[in-house]
Amino acid sequence: MNERISLLFVILSFLVQSCTLSPKQDQNGNAILAELGVFSTYSSQTACSSSPPNQAFVKELQEVSIVCPPGFRIMEPKLDNQLKYTSLSSIDTLRKQDFEFIRVSDHQIKVRANRNMLAGEWILTLKEIYNRDSLLLPETIWKVNVDTLSPNLTASYPSGSYDPSIFFTNQFDLRFDELVSGIDELSNYKVETNSGSVTIRNIAKLSEQSIRIFWQGDFPRSGGTLRLSYLGIKDRSGNEIKGELNYRIFGWKDGPNVQNGKRDFAIANLSNGDSLLIGGLGVIKNTSSTSTLSIVERWNVNLGTITEVSPLNQTRRFSSFAQTNEDRIVLSGGFTTNLSSSITNTTAIYRPDTGTWNAGPNLSTARIGHASCAISSNKILITGGRTTNLGSAVSTAEILTLDSIGGGSIQTISNLPNARMNHQCIRLANGMYWIVGGSTTTTEIFNPTTESFTTGPSLVFPQELFTSQFDLNGDPFLIGGRSGSLVTDIVQKLNQSNMTVSVSTYLFQARMEHASARLPDRNFISVGGIASATGSVLSSTEKQWNRSGIDSYVLPATKQGRRGHRLLNLVDGRLLLVGGISGVGVPDYLTSTEVFGD
Repeated sequence: MNERISLLFVILSFLVQSCTLSPKQDQNGNAILAELGVFSTYSSQTACSSSPPNQAFVKELQEVSIVCPPGFRIMEPKLDNQLKYTSLSSIDTLRKQDFEFIRVSDHQIKVRANRNMLAGEWILTLKEIYNRDSLLLPETIWKVNVDTLSPNLTASYPSGSYDPSIFFTNQFDLRFDELVSGIDELSNYKVETNSGSVTIRNIAKLSEQSIRIFWQGDFPRSGGTLRLSYLGIKDRSGNEIKGELNYRIFGWKDGPNVQNGKRDFAIANLSNGDSLLIGGLGVIKNTSSTSTLSIVERWNVNLGTITEVSPLNQTRRFSSFAQTNEDRIVLSGGFTTNLSSSITNTTAIYRPDTGTWNAGPNLSTARIGHASCAISSNKILITGGRTTNLGSAVSTAEILTLDSIGGGSIQTISNLPNARMNHQCIRLANGMYWIVGGSTTTTEIFNPTTESFTTGPSLVFPQELFTSQFDLNGDPFLIGGRSGSLVTDIVQKLNQSNMTVSVSTYLFQARMEHASARLPDRNFISVGGIASATGSVLSSTEKQWNRSGIDSYVLPATKQGRRGHRLLNLVDGRLLLVGGISGVGVPDYLTSTEVFGD
């Protein structure tokens, strides 16, 4: 086509110059020539071509060829000055020096890479291309994008391989890191479960790079897996992305029975993954009478069984519990019989080297409703509580120092600034300890170096008999319990960055005598309990979920309502719900357990 245009231009020029024209005709002829000249120049500007084509996206590239029509001249003096290569991937180390320039002829050049390009943008600017009439053409830019890498996909919701938020809404939110084709085609996705039947209902395109997949059907709410697979989705270079996202769906299943039904017992998670269930009030196996227990049972993480091990040296329930990093455990105070008058000042110390319990030093006074925590490898802080069943809170503070042979000594330190009971001692990120809870909104900070208390941040509402967990940032949350005379749904949070307390969220169900545990995604759940002093026992479960702030969502209920139970974090990410009582009036001490897992 270009050759024909040039030939026509020559013929017309000859005819015009060979004819005798009037001035007016001559003026018209010049106009015609001008128009043809513009057309010829425009055609000359677009006559050069490249392989691969300009603006192309390709999966691999080692050579680019630029060809102009015969008679054109590429006069660029230094071609390497006109090349720019930008790596678009951290693993692509190609540099401009790695390119070779070849002049095939006056009207053709090639640029060749000495190594494979992985992901980069290749730009060549030519400023000196002359057409057949020796006219300089405008600057011309050729660009080729090379991409050997498949696109990346991330799931913003659900956000990980474990995410019980899958219970809350049947959707996937996906985002690709570059423009792709087939992003919203149903045939490119498939959702499956190991139990039940699920299908994709619809796909909504949120942007050019993100979609929301809606799915429907039955899936294993009692535990299982959900898988989203994808294929046939390609980027502009033709690289295909295919793979799958696998989610573990957690639900409640039957676990191994304990030997003795119990409530209000202590629980210790040992460093090897095993756990101890210590004392409590319950029914000894093969009997029907309720008594305070000295029984200790051990969850074996490798066998998945619960068996009796060495008992306490004394029957004990409602004791305060603390554990050091070396698995030394201290129980202090509590009741020693079913009678409310049996409050004790004794302590018991667990020796991990022998698996046995020794009698420890006595507290200064008998105590229940107190709090204790390990402040070092051999020191336990014990604070507050009350000395009689109906007595008022005390401000006593003591430190129990462990020795190397399974015993120890007690030292009384300065009193708490505020008497309190039914509270907790929580270790903060800065190594201090937060003394919080009771019938007051005041709190204290304990400094283990100076062994002294200072005033801490005030609560919004008084809260006692709550459970506590830490969020993704390591900030503590106080969950449920009692506020004043009422069972509460309050969840309060301490923000350690500015040491202030706020109400973070509210539970769907007010609850006390419940249990809480942290999930593998570092959010937490709360299970069971009672909604009022005379109300029925709860089987409901809810998740406190940190998604742009803490919110509460209902999860599947346990098979059996419980109060006074405990939750164990198992090493594989599952939870073991154990102990507690059910029923109203005459309690049923439960030997059954339930596992929250897949």
